[in-house]
Amino acid sequence: MVALLMCAGLLDVNGARAELLKQNAEFAIEIAEAPLTVTGTLAVLDVTAGKGMLKTDLDKPIFFKISQPSLFAYLSIGDRVTMQIDNDGHALKVIKALPAEVHEPLPPPPQ
Repeated sequence: MVALLMCAGLLDVNGARAELLKQNAEFAIEIAEAPLTVTGTLAVLDVTAGKGMLKTDLDKPIFFKISQPSLFAYLSIGDRVTMQIDNDGHALKVIKALPAEVHEPLPPPPQ
């Protein structure tokens, strides 16, 4: 029970609450600094201008900056990719992905 109260921040035992808040803040910072991984289709790719746009499967645009043109050397508009983007919008890693699998619906059960 003490552990549950400490996790909820309701029990202050020898500064345990302050330590818990500090740990949560550090964890939140780590999450915020983690790169975003997204999969979709390259819709805009302008290596000379250093920018591009990925269209997700939900038709949402994801804009990114190209600081390493070599990542896109073998890619073109329409390719399906998975990429990691940092908090500043720079593409960190790009992997060409297989097309999304689309399965036919199952036939109705016999009656």
